[in-house]
Amino acid sequence: MLRAVRRASITARDSANVVRLSAAERTLTVSSNTPEVGKAQEEIDVQADGETIQVAFNAKFLLDALTNMDSAEVLFELTGSLSPGMLRPVEHAEYVYVLAPVRVYG
Repeated sequence: MLRAVRRASITARDSANVVRLSAAERTLTVSSNTPEVGKAQEEIDVQADGETIQVAFNAKFLLDALTNMDSAEVLFELTGSLSPGMLRPVEHAEYVYVLAPVRVYG
């Protein structure tokens, strides 16, 4: 996930540095789009429970969280597109990173 977000952040050069995440069934789609720079989209196989969800985060803050987690697997809990997300490394459940989403239109 770290590498996918890092690649998507290259084209996330708008004012909020937005990277969009869309989780459906067993796939997480990481995407970004800035008209002047370009767009990126990458799919990752994941274990997902619940309904399909689309949420956007500031790429810098999401990268900060993922970079500081010393774990091959990350638990990413989302309850809604405008609710904060919680990231935890699977091997170190005591570390919790709360990340506020970015409201996007369109």
